[in-house]
Amino acid sequence: MSDSEPLSTIEYQENNYRILLGCFFGISSSWGIFFICGTYQDYFSQHQLASFSTFAVSWIFSVYYFFIVAGNILSGLYFDISGFNKLLAIPLCAGLCMLPFVHGYGDIMTCFVLLGLGGGILIPPILGCLTDNFFVKRTFANSCAIAGAIIVGIIYPVILQKGFDKIGYEKTNFIISGLLLAQLGLCLLLCNDRKELRRKLQPHENFWSIYFKESFDYRSLIEDKKFMLVSISITAGEVSTAVLLLYVTSYCSTILNFDDSQSFNMITILNVGTLIGGCSAGIVIADKVGKINCLIAASFSMLFLNLVFWLGISVDYPKIMYAFSLLWGFNYGVFMSLCPSIVSIVSTYYDFGKKYSTIYFIVGLGFLAGIPISGVIIGESKKGNFINFIVYASALLLISLVTLIALKIIHLKEYIKYKNSEIEYENRSPESPSQNSIRKFVHDQDHEVVDVENSESSTRTLKLTLMTIISAKY
Repeated sequence: MSDSEPLSTIEYQENNYRILLGCFFGISSSWGIFFICGTYQDYFSQHQLASFSTFAVSWIFSVYYFFIVAGNILSGLYFDISGFNKLLAIPLCAGLCMLPFVHGYGDIMTCFVLLGLGGGILIPPILGCLTDNFFVKRTFANSCAIAGAIIVGIIYPVILQKGFDKIGYEKTNFIISGLLLAQLGLCLLLCNDRKELRRKLQPHENFWSIYFKESFDYRSLIEDKKFMLVSISITAGEVSTAVLLLYVTSYCSTILNFDDSQSFNMITILNVGTLIGGCSAGIVIADKVGKINCLIAASFSMLFLNLVFWLGISVDYPKIMYAFSLLWGFNYGVFMSLCPSIVSIVSTYYDFGKKYSTIYFIVGLGFLAGIPISGVIIGESKKGNFINFIVYASALLLISLVTLIALKIIHLKEYIKYKNSEIEYENRSPESPSQNSIRKFVHDQDHEVVDVENSESSTRTLKLTLMTIISAKY
């Protein structure tokens, strides 16, 4: 639902924490692997897939990243019409059951396709359950739910690092898969949508016809400037952050000569920062500062950290990467947790699933192209290649930052136009007797009165413009 849509006909159960807990477990099980892909990428590159190039290994994770977000398009509109079908969890269950047994390139690719597709088709129904039950607290609820996946990113790299050394790959992933399957089971037990809020089909409408025609909202991409800007900003930002999450451990181990424990710790520290940033954005910052303002600040901060800490001084001062990971993770948490709320700005209640899945299908295409490009740039993992990689990731963040600023400007213009129309309406309203007597007194100087009124109106408009730019909480 858009932030401006009237709420007179919809009652929200703002304190339905059973649903929130279910979504917490659902996001942690479906997106948990996303936050530890860097750990798997580094391990596979040194063990099962040691004979394969960086580019070849990168394809596994680019395909996973593609399906984890593009899979949304398969269930976004489906949720809008039919709700949360628990059978959608089957592909994710299959991928998690397969994870401990993969060894060859084809096995690993198949497993990560299932993990990505399974996680991707679960996200819209899970977030849709939150949308059904929260409006005033929606940003808070989104942040709490997404925190589930981030906690996986904090704890599970430690389990993987200790387990790989002591009990081996297979037994370690039995533990990981078992934990994620248990979390998924709790999600399916606790989460339900509100059937009365589903889109009602007309007698002449056919579900499958609508499903195939409307799952991808191409019309909004062409006609809605704000929707287009949101799509570009989220895509560029997500691709930039994904490639960093994937290759930061490789950078630490190959360029900075960190051992495996230190490299894996970078992922844990980064995800601790992500958890703090995501929760801070949802609970405290976003409602006071504004969603778009928070995203602009987070994008700028990540760009600054990339260029100054990572590119500028990390080689001379390797330990700075710990501070970099924590600070960058904080800003990434802000960015990631607010993306669903930004989608709600450009969607209505009944098409949130469709628009969310459309945007993240585009993000998936970005992953499919952007991650292999990263693999090509990094190549043989030399210092110069990583410098080019950092510049590449930073350029994507710059695109995200510019489009977010453009989105804010459009919001400001719309708000100013609305307020100015209010001012014009006030100026045309009936005058009081005292105002009439003043007009009679200066009837021979009508043109001067008009000039003064126009001047005052212009002044009020200017003040409104400046104040809106400074304080608008968008």
